[in-house]
Amino acid sequence: MSDLRHEKQWTGVWTNEGCVDGPHDEEYVTLYLYCRDGILDGYMMRNIDESMIFPTLTANSGFSKTVRFFSYSWVGGQRIGKGDGFIRLLNERNLTLTDDENKRFSLFKISSNPEEEK
Repeated sequence: MSDLRHEKQWTGVWTNEGCVDGPHDEEYVTLYLYCRDGILDGYMMRNIDESMIFPTLTANSGFSKTVRFFSYSWVGGQRIGKGDGFIRLLNERNLTLTDDENKRFSLFKISSNPEEEK
Protein backbone atom coordinates (compact mmCIF):
# COMPACT_ATOMS: atom_id res chain seq x y z
CA MET A 1 0.00 0.00 0.00
CA SER A 2 1.35 3.40 -0.91
CA ASP A 3 1.91 6.13 1.68
CA LEU A 4 0.86 9.32 -0.14
CA ARG A 5 2.56 11.66 2.35
CA HIS A 6 5.83 9.88 1.70
CA GLU A 7 5.41 10.16 -2.06
CA LYS A 8 4.61 13.86 -1.86
CA GLN A 9 7.79 14.49 0.16
CA TRP A 10 10.02 12.90 -2.49
CA THR A 11 8.18 14.03 -5.64
CA GLY A 12 9.21 17.38 -7.08
CA VAL A 13 11.94 19.55 -8.53
CA TRP A 14 15.04 19.98 -6.37
CA THR A 15 17.97 22.36 -7.01
CA ASN A 16 20.93 24.07 -5.38
CA GLU A 17 20.76 27.13 -7.64
CA GLY A 18 20.07 30.25 -5.64
CA CYS A 19 21.25 28.66 -2.39
CA VAL A 20 22.93 31.42 -0.37
CA ASP A 21 25.14 29.26 1.81
CA GLY A 22 26.17 26.65 -0.78
CA PRO A 23 29.82 25.88 -1.58
CA HIS A 24 31.33 28.21 -4.18
CA ASP A 25 32.85 25.36 -6.20
CA GLU A 26 29.61 23.35 -6.39
CA GLU A 27 28.00 23.18 -9.81
CA TYR A 28 24.34 24.12 -10.01
CA VAL A 29 22.10 21.16 -10.69
CA THR A 30 18.41 20.30 -10.85
CA LEU A 31 16.96 16.94 -9.83
CA TYR A 32 13.52 15.88 -11.09
CA LEU A 33 11.99 13.14 -8.91
CA TYR A 34 8.78 11.15 -9.19
CA CYS A 35 7.65 8.71 -6.49
CA ARG A 36 4.91 6.11 -6.85
CA ASP A 37 4.33 2.99 -4.76
CA GLY A 38 7.71 3.34 -3.05
CA ILE A 39 9.70 3.60 -6.30
CA LEU A 40 11.66 6.74 -7.22
CA ASP A 41 12.31 7.66 -10.85
CA GLY A 42 13.82 10.79 -12.31
CA TYR A 43 16.87 12.48 -13.74
CA MET A 44 19.47 15.08 -12.76
CA MET A 45 21.01 17.72 -15.00
CA ARG A 46 23.57 20.53 -14.91
CA ASN A 47 21.90 23.92 -15.04
CA ILE A 48 24.67 25.68 -17.00
CA ASP A 49 24.26 23.61 -20.18
CA GLU A 50 21.27 21.34 -19.40
CA SER A 51 23.46 18.26 -19.83
CA MET A 52 22.45 15.10 -18.02
CA ILE A 53 24.45 14.00 -14.99
CA PHE A 54 22.11 11.10 -14.24
CA PRO A 55 19.90 10.57 -17.32
CA THR A 56 17.73 7.83 -15.82
CA LEU A 57 17.73 7.62 -12.06
CA THR A 58 15.87 4.94 -10.12
CA ALA A 59 15.62 3.80 -6.51
CA ASN A 60 13.40 1.75 -4.27
CA SER A 61 12.56 4.16 -1.48
CA GLY A 62 11.01 1.46 0.65
CA PHE A 63 9.28 4.35 2.43
CA SER A 64 12.54 5.32 4.11
CA LYS A 65 14.41 8.64 4.30
CA THR A 66 17.66 7.37 2.72
CA VAL A 67 17.81 5.48 -0.57
CA ARG A 68 20.49 4.06 -2.81
CA PHE A 69 19.98 5.15 -6.41
CA PHE A 70 21.28 3.83 -9.71
CA SER A 71 21.52 5.74 -12.97
CA TYR A 72 21.88 4.49 -16.52
CA SER A 73 21.34 5.44 -20.13
CA TRP A 74 20.45 3.42 -23.21
CA VAL A 75 23.17 3.29 -25.88
CA GLY A 76 22.65 1.15 -28.95
CA GLY A 77 19.97 -0.87 -27.19
CA GLN A 78 22.21 -1.57 -24.19
CA ARG A 79 21.81 -0.23 -20.69
CA ILE A 80 25.01 1.58 -19.68
CA GLY A 81 25.60 2.49 -16.03
CA LYS A 82 26.07 6.21 -15.35
CA GLY A 83 26.70 6.08 -11.62
CA ASP A 84 25.07 5.45 -8.31
CA GLY A 85 24.93 6.91 -4.85
CA PHE A 86 22.63 7.88 -2.03
CA ILE A 87 19.81 10.38 -1.64
CA ARG A 88 18.84 11.41 1.87
CA LEU A 89 15.55 13.20 2.47
CA LEU A 90 16.26 15.63 5.33
CA ASN A 91 12.75 17.07 5.52
CA GLU A 92 9.95 17.94 3.11
CA ARG A 93 12.00 20.80 1.62
CA ASN A 94 15.66 19.61 1.73
CA LEU A 95 17.65 16.59 0.59
CA THR A 96 21.25 15.63 -0.08
CA LEU A 97 22.55 13.56 -2.98
CA THR A 98 25.97 11.90 -2.74
CA ASP A 99 27.25 10.21 -5.89
CA ASP A 100 29.68 7.31 -6.35
CA GLU A 101 32.61 9.76 -6.53
CA ASN A 102 31.62 11.14 -3.11
CA LYS A 103 30.44 14.42 -4.63
CA ARG A 104 27.65 15.84 -2.50
CA PHE A 105 24.81 18.15 -3.49
CA SER A 106 22.54 19.88 -0.97
CA LEU A 107 19.24 20.53 -2.73
CA PHE A 108 16.00 22.28 -1.84
CA LYS A 109 12.56 21.79 -3.35
CA ILE A 110 11.35 24.50 -5.73
CA SER A 111 8.23 22.70 -6.94
CA SER A 112 6.11 19.73 -5.96
CA ASN A 113 5.26 19.09 -9.62
CA PRO A 114 8.19 17.86 -11.79
CA GLU A 115 6.12 18.44 -14.94
CA GLU A 116 5.67 22.20 -14.57
CA GLU A 117 9.37 23.11 -14.38
CA LYS A 118 10.45 21.50 -17.68
